[in-house]
Amino acid sequence: MCIQELKKRLNTKNFPHEIGVFLGYPLDDVIGFIEHKPYYLVGDWKVYQNVNEAKKQFDLFKQTKEKMLNQIHNGYELCEIL
Repeated sequence: MCIQELKKRLNTKNFPHEIGVFLGYPLDDVIGFIEHKPYYLVGDWKVYQNVNEAKKQFDLFKQTKEKMLNQIHNGYELCEIL
């Protein structure tokens, strides 16, 4: 049901910023973005709460991206990596 609503919202002129929830962004950060609160850090998303946790997540994403790029460079197909 939520996915259907998101699909409807994506087909409108107003971008649904709550899409961050579907992408796995912390709810506090999605709400902070929607409410235009001051943020503390910018990485893969704007961070409004729990900066240390976000930094850990950003590092994990970076390590994973580097590992995947290495595997692609070594000839692996994306479906094999996943």
